[in-house]
Amino acid sequence: MPREKNLRLKEAPFRAGFSCLTDAGMRYQLIRSSRRTVSLEVTPEGALIVRAPAQMPDRAVERFVLDRADWIKKHLSHLKPRPEAFSAWEEQLLRKKAQKLLPELIARYGRMLCVSPATIRVTAAKKRFGSCSARGSVCFSFRLFAYPREAVEYVVAHELAHLKHLNHSPAFYRLLGEVMPDYRRRARLLAHPAEDCLRNGMGGI
Repeated sequence: MPREKNLRLKEAPFRAGFSCLTDAGMRYQLIRSSRRTVSLEVTPEGALIVRAPAQMPDRAVERFVLDRADWIKKHLSHLKPRPEAFSAWEEQLLRKKAQKLLPELIARYGRMLCVSPATIRVTAAKKRFGSCSARGSVCFSFRLFAYPREAVEYVVAHELAHLKHLNHSPAFYRLLGEVMPDYRRRARLLAHPAEDCLRNGMGGI
């Protein structure tokens, strides 16, 4: 297991790599090389960079990131807030899209998974596209609805699957794969910034 000294807040320019997204909705840039250890870096712009060995499995990289979520949140909280990426008009459009899509998608995947959420909310969350509580409530960020429908369906199915498995265990992924065999492909659609998807017309608005 890499030592915690590899975790650092570094004043360094953001360098390109593979854009990835954890199943918990945490976006990061993955740079692989011949190195032997894994490291995390938070840039001044709030981007998360992960440097990993070339042969390290994707799931192991994701687990490394998720295990250090508290460290990441701590350092992100020290950054200066950035201007809101969406205008009030754009947010209103996305919230209307959420109101239109969610009842249909919740009903469809709820039937497939044999679950029914206690409450459904649309929030302004910036760090997560969706969440599920132990009380059975599911929330979705209005930003999610800037993405293509396939990506929205993935997040809805993901959060509803948490009503049966409130974790990211193998059983959770098996269940998700049963109702959405291509969920990994759909998850990759979320790697682009939401505002870019909206303004490039990828979300269908």
